[in-house]
Amino acid sequence: YPLRRQRQMCIRDRFISVWITARGLNLGILTRIYFPEHENVITQDPHMALVPESRRSTLLAQPLDGGYRFDIHLQGAAETVFFDV
Repeated sequence: YPLRRQRQMCIRDRFISVWITARGLNLGILTRIYFPEHENVITQDPHMALVPESRRSTLLAQPLDGGYRFDIHLQGAAETVFFDV
């Protein structure tokens, strides 16, 4: 679902950690949502540096109608990057 920005809301953090659990997953999986406004900080993020450049777009929220859209794909060509913890 798109995340909506409120007028007074200010995104200060460069990412949100997301822990996903579901029936059929033996363990939870961890990903992050990075915001494009922090591109200069994202390029210096040590975790993002571990992700191949061709896969980094799966971690970026897309601006949409005054909010953000972030789709999580569990498999396939557009599979979201998940981090080992």
